[in-house]
Amino acid sequence: MLLKVYASCIDGQDEGPEVTCDLSIEEISGTEPAAVAGMQFGIPEHANALAELVARQTATRNRPGGWWVAAADPNAAQYAQVASYPIDAMRRAAVLSDGATRPVDQMEIYGWPEYLDLMDKVGPAGLIANVRSVESNDPQGDRYPRTKRHDDASLAQFMPPA
Repeated sequence: MLLKVYASCIDGQDEGPEVTCDLSIEEISGTEPAAVAGMQFGIPEHANALAELVARQTATRNRPGGWWVAAADPNAAQYAQVASYPIDAMRRAAVLSDGATRPVDQMEIYGWPEYLDLMDKVGPAGLIANVRSVESNDPQGDRYPRTKRHDDASLAQFMPPA
């Protein structure tokens, strides 16, 4: 399975989760919720705002001073944010695509500790089901503005041996 990692979360034994997330696309091009705030799916204003956001993103993708995505250019991997952690210091870890992080970083429904607790309780499939439920309960993007109703959502969870 290929997982496009947007965020990694390492939850240590003695401290809260450390989240590594490359936010350069948002910092350079603007966030999805801000771009489509107050707009429902399917209206011309939403389509225009989305087209403008995509144009800004495209103009700065895989360029010095821009943001990098290996799916479009494998050489972009050299710009990845990386970190390493001793396994005995970890309580749990996860890597997530941007569609899986929406309830935390875009919708602000959960903080990272609560989201990881939910993942522990319901597992990766349950967490994705939770994302889909939130999206389905806001079908027009009224409560949680976003560029599309559903985004691809993937994650992998790691629990070190006891």
